Amino acid sequence: MKEVLYAGIFFDTKSFNILKSKAPTLDRIIECPHLTLEFKPETLIHENFIGRRVEVLVTGHANNNKNQGFSAILYSRLQSLYKNTNPPHITVSLDPLSGKPVDTGKLQFKPIEPFSVFGRIGYYTKNGIKFDNDFS
Repeated sequence: MKEVLYAGIFFDTKSFNILKSKAPTLDRIIECPHLTLEFKPETLIHENFIGRRVEVLVTGHANNNKNQGFSAILYSRLQSLYKNTNPPHITVSLDPLSGKPVDTGKLQFKPIEPFSVFGRIGYYTKNGIKFDNDFS
């Protein structure tokens, strides 16, 4: 699984447009708005989850002029997939100078009126997003 950079929930265009409507964005919007489930995973996501469309509850927003994101709650059936140390969050922008996300999980999120967004569980690889476990 060397080619997998992270496992995550990748949000569809409609959900990303909802996120953008809830808060002004930075200049550099990330190519694949996502919630990272695990960075450099060593095992595959169970076949019951991979490729599935799932709901995520958005509860907060933060922007520190280098990065922007949304805090989120994963429903119970997804919590076992979350392997990060920071609370669940959605990365939506990049630092305009470095071109990289800057510790989105460490932003100081402010509560907002909760709303739901939808995405699919998959992997971000060197060749783009993948929604299955076929790495042959």
